[in-house]
Amino acid sequence: MKQNQWLLPLISMMLLIFLLASCTKQDPTYEPTNNPGLELTKLSDKGITDQQPADEAKQLLSQYEEVSGVRAVNHNGQLLVAIDINHGDRFSLKHLEKKFRGKIEQNFPEMKVTVSTDQKLLFELKELENEIANESISKKEINDRMKKLRKLMKEKT
Repeated sequence: MKQNQWLLPLISMMLLIFLLASCTKQDPTYEPTNNPGLELTKLSDKGITDQQPADEAKQLLSQYEEVSGVRAVNHNGQLLVAIDINHGDRFSLKHLEKKFRGKIEQNFPEMKVTVSTDQKLLFELKELENEIANESISKKEINDRMKKLRKLMKEKT
């Protein structure tokens, strides 16, 4: 009987230590930090069209821990951005998309901004970025492709 009297306080003490030890870690996921594993394609500002706003938008979004990839293209006052969100953060996808759209619109008030987290659009913007970087596409083709992509982005929304 005396052994049972020590068993309950011993187990409760061990649980208390375990609980305190597990709660002391800080979670850095809410702090914007540089993401070293993120691949950003820097587009030229001297090519077919000046892609500086697209590059700035990519740099801005790459600072967030939830972002694992960003693709962006701008032309004629329009900015298309596709964001790849980390798998674990996809539960709050609508909230993150709204947050990132707000950040981009705040930094580029003179541009018409369209943001999407759709994987298909991420792939399409990657192809368009490569064509612009290689200068294998004309301004008219860029305009046509951006209209098509913007229409796809609006359908997903």
